[in-house]
Amino acid sequence: MGASNSVYVEGSEIIKNGGAVANLYMDKEEYVFVSGIIYSPTKEVIPNAAVSITLIDKSETPPNEIFLGVTFSNQDGVYGVSLPWKLNYEYKFIPYC
Repeated sequence: MGASNSVYVEGSEIIKNGGAVANLYMDKEEYVFVSGIIYSPTKEVIPNAAVSITLIDKSETPPNEIFLGVTFSNQDGVYGVSLPWKLNYEYKFIPYC
């Protein structure tokens, strides 16, 4: 892939809540690895945070949102997940601490 892009989540978007786990099976797709670090509003790393992942399929009108599951950050606040890479796919990541 080309240059790396970063997405920063402001502290106001970090919601304190529980999370659920869902299994996801992806067959014969091309994938991209997405990773990030969870920070508090004061820019401190947040370990062991849950991150929900929703696929937004913009090939449909209106766009179809599909909850994919949850991943977790490690002790350094880092999380990562492989996701299908397709035209018209976007993803929404919501951290829960």
